[in-house]
Amino acid sequence: MNSILSLSGMIISVVVLSYIAYRGANIIVVAPFAAFFTIVFSGMPILDTYTKTYMSGMVNFINSYWLIFLTGAMLARVLTDSGAAGRIGNAIAGLAEKIPGNTRFLGVVASQAVNFILIYGGVQAFIVAFTLIPIVKSLYQRLNIPWRLYPCVALSGGVITAILMPGSTSALNIIAADKLGTSLIVAPGLSFCMIIVTLALGWTWLYFTIKKIDCTSEGFLETGQAYLNDPPFGNAKDYKSMSLIEALGPSVLMIILVNFTELGIIPGTVISTLAATIMHISKKRIPDLSDCFGGAATAAGNIIIVTASVYGFSTVLTSSSGYDYALSALKSLPGPSIIQMLIAINICTAVSGSGYGGFGIALDNLKDYFISQGIPAEIIHRVGGVTACAFDTLPHNPAVIQSLVLTRIGHKRGYWPYFVNTVAVPFLVSVIFAFLYTLGLFQY
Repeated sequence: MNSILSLSGMIISVVVLSYIAYRGANIIVVAPFAAFFTIVFSGMPILDTYTKTYMSGMVNFINSYWLIFLTGAMLARVLTDSGAAGRIGNAIAGLAEKIPGNTRFLGVVASQAVNFILIYGGVQAFIVAFTLIPIVKSLYQRLNIPWRLYPCVALSGGVITAILMPGSTSALNIIAADKLGTSLIVAPGLSFCMIIVTLALGWTWLYFTIKKIDCTSEGFLETGQAYLNDPPFGNAKDYKSMSLIEALGPSVLMIILVNFTELGIIPGTVISTLAATIMHISKKRIPDLSDCFGGAATAAGNIIIVTASVYGFSTVLTSSSGYDYALSALKSLPGPSIIQMLIAINICTAVSGSGYGGFGIALDNLKDYFISQGIPAEIIHRVGGVTACAFDTLPHNPAVIQSLVLTRIGHKRGYWPYFVNTVAVPFLVSVIFAFLYTLGLFQY
């Protein structure tokens, strides 16, 4: 009974946090409030849970990611203040404008391609927004694409590079390979088939959404004015005299350093930032270096506190008796074993608010059971992995909150594209391929 009561508290906590986050409330305040229901319903000591469990989740996250957030924000601010981000965004927009009739559709697809290149190239998902947002802002503003569609970039970064693209160094792909004994390039044929279906679903929705927008007068400013009024990295300039090679150089250097050296993400980002700073200062493109780096530190500090608050919340939930009860009950779910797998993984990711965290927990507790039911490790890796990308991106997901805060779009105006691209699409893809697997259309 106590475990069921604890589970009820967890459900209330997730619903409360998701709803209030969607309404636009301050997550730093809302996260500990929402955790209160789990604490009380689980009979956990209130003060100790907040001061130890909740705060340990926050502090551990900040300890692990602060330097990554800071260095990523510094590079983004240099690219913005120097005009490099604007130069890249306008160059991409120029390519899209060469195909009349579908310019805005192609502009969004191009932003997805940039996100794919950055993340597949080694830029971690937690910091890609710092580099991506200024570039996409210039692209969308020039093509007059509604800024609320920025979350569409997550189709490539939050789904395809997260688990489907063979060789991806995303945390989700690495965790799956490590726990299942597979590899980062496992089942490439299945992976590419799933990518095709993912793009078909995502681009179909995008095409008709753009067509509907084309029938109205909506453009960039309706949802982009708030960003222009309060840009987290400054407003991107566009130095037309800057060559595209100069603009792209620091980002390309970071990808090379992260992927082809043993430096790691933090040293690679620092070196890229220094190279960009020296190059642009020598050409007098950065008017105030102190303001540039000071603004970057402020932006990084604000967003890491917001993100860490959600991780503190998730730490409380995963420490409750209701969470353990839910995990033990997942083995008795009705239906075919592969459907059990999809349900179990989605429950774990929805509660934790993390795709790789929830998937890791599901594999730790249920991997042997899934395999004993005849599901090959390759299927668990790819089909189970893509469903882990679905219900982790509910409104309380840290990456969703981070993105909607940095873009100044907010949940009310920006969550729907996130839901379609990172909840509905990956869930449908996982269901489609689970069904095909039960029909015996592919085997491993």
